Amino acid sequence: MKWLATITFIEVILGLAGTLIATYRQEVEKLKANGETLQLKKWLVQHPVTLGLLGTFIAGAVGLITTFKQENEKAIEKIQTATKEKQNAEAIAKFEREQRIGTVAQLELQGRLTEKTEELVESQKVLRQKSEGIAKLYRSIAESQQELKVKSDETSKLNREIAEAQRDLRLKSEEIAKLNKEIATSQQDLKSAVTGGDSFCYARPDNITNPNPILVIEHFGNYAVQDVYVKLLDEDLADKLLKDGIGMVAAVDKSSLDRNVGNITPFQKLFLTNSVSVNEQSRRYGFWFYGKMEFGIND
Repeated sequence: MKWLATITFIEVILGLAGTLIATYRQEVEKLKANGETLQLKKWLVQHPVTLGLLGTFIAGAVGLITTFKQENEKAIEKIQTATKEKQNAEAIAKFEREQRIGTVAQLELQGRLTEKTEELVESQKVLRQKSEGIAKLYRSIAESQQELKVKSDETSKLNREIAEAQRDLRLKSEEIAKLNKEIATSQQDLKSAVTGGDSFCYARPDNITNPNPILVIEHFGNYAVQDVYVKLLDEDLADKLLKDGIGMVAAVDKSSLDRNVGNITPFQKLFLTNSVSVNEQSRRYGFWFYGKMEFGIND
């Protein structure tokens, strides 16, 4: 009933406020039609009774709001207090339930403890029997270890003998490998002495400022090169003859010079005169060397 009267009062205030706003809007519309304006402050001054009623209504509304807020806070406080009391009661009831459950569990635990104690006594008997068996097994292991030690000593002695035999075998193998290497080297030297091995000859002109420079043939390597045959081709002359149309074979034959220089030993130099001619600023020659095995071409 208390709040019903308050709500009714608020509805009355809101109704009066709506009436005042409607009245103000009507007067504003009238003045606007005549091209005039009306300010709210001025209108309120012209209607002091309305202003007083509006102030009274506002003060009453503020009072009602304050009272409502206070009542609301009290209601919230009562709700919180009731909630705490309910929670405390539930906590006490829960504690009592847990205490009863704990008592039952304790009795059950005591019964189980008694059973486990009896099982433990029985297990200790079994453990004692097992311990006696383990002690017997340890004695057997100790005897086996003694026998194993004797066998290990014999095995160690045999391993030492095997190691010595392997070492002797390795030394013999190294000696055989060394002999095989020496034989292979000797065979390679013998073969290289016959074929010339990796030795080769190289041709270069000497005294090139002379129109007829000397052609020097040098030996490189550790083995003699046998039955050396040199073929020189004047490439510029060959090109000229080809342009004259005499054919490839005839051009090569007419522009080539063949020399048999025989055997050339290590570090030996041969000098061929009247082999090349340089009357122009440059001239191209090709050199081919042949022996028991073909070993090089110089251009």
